Amino acid sequence: MKSLVAELKPQLMHLAAFSFVINLLYLVPAIFTLQVFDRVIPSNSGETLALLLTGVGVALAILLALDYARLRLQHVTGNIIDERLSPPVVRTIVKVTALAPQAVRSDAIRDVGLLRNLFSANGVTAVFDAPWVIVYVGVIWLFHPMLGVGAAGCAALMLGLAWLNDKSTRGALDNLQSEGLRASRYVEGSLRNAEILQAMGMTERLLDRWRKLQDELLAMQTRATRASVAFIAITKFVRQAIQVVMLSIGAYLVLTQQASAGVMIATTILLGRAVQPVEQLVGSWRTLSDARGAYRRLLELAKYFDTGKVRLALPRPDGQLIVDGVSFR
Repeated sequence: MKSLVAELKPQLMHLAAFSFVINLLYLVPAIFTLQVFDRVIPSNSGETLALLLTGVGVALAILLALDYARLRLQHVTGNIIDERLSPPVVRTIVKVTALAPQAVRSDAIRDVGLLRNLFSANGVTAVFDAPWVIVYVGVIWLFHPMLGVGAAGCAALMLGLAWLNDKSTRGALDNLQSEGLRASRYVEGSLRNAEILQAMGMTERLLDRWRKLQDELLAMQTRATRASVAFIAITKFVRQAIQVVMLSIGAYLVLTQQASAGVMIATTILLGRAVQPVEQLVGSWRTLSDARGAYRRLLELAKYFDTGKVRLALPRPDGQLIVDGVSFR
């Protein structure tokens, strides 16, 4: 696992670099809006508008290329995880099963898939983009301190919702994972004795017990899903309310001649970009939680990985073959 983490560090650093440039480019639409309202419209200058459009077009083209490269790099990182972990995990499962059949860990293959899928979702992107909330709030503060205070309060509210989501659903999701693994292990263990179950007429008893486990699992899943869906809905509602509040503050500043209309619109765009990673974190919390649990289990299983060291030096075979009493027909 340490060698895998060391191998993934360059990819993660590249993802962070892509996220840095991408989030800088996300400032361009807000700056364009500010310039249009404060310079182009008052001066009635078509040349300025054409120049701004050219610059924005170049910036958005670069943004498109970098965003595509970041997504491709995420998938490559997920494939590296699968290629590096799958062989030692399968070897360890075979070895552990041969020594102790009751300790089989076939679900470890599923854990590798959970880690791989983490890099195919928006969760990783949101993790890299979340620190930029501070940068966006700082830029809004430069427009006007009142807007900065409102943006900081809105960002703190969204981060608080993400923290509450983690606090309220972490235990339920962990229990759901453990119970799901217990149910799947029960079925796998029973199927190893399928002939005996069929011969002794115990299939219906097996089915009844499996249904009971599934009902318990379904009830736990319903409770966990209810909480997660509630936080997703609340987060979307709060985000829309934040847009209205910030637009109202900007309109007040325009009416009192403390800010321009361009500042009002640009602030709304920047705040929408600032809270988007937090909303993605809340929506991807199940994926992040599953990947976190999978990593812990694989880290525990990694203690049994074959290190590749030769433990006993055997003599080289000399190729002699002795055959005695052999017949062929």
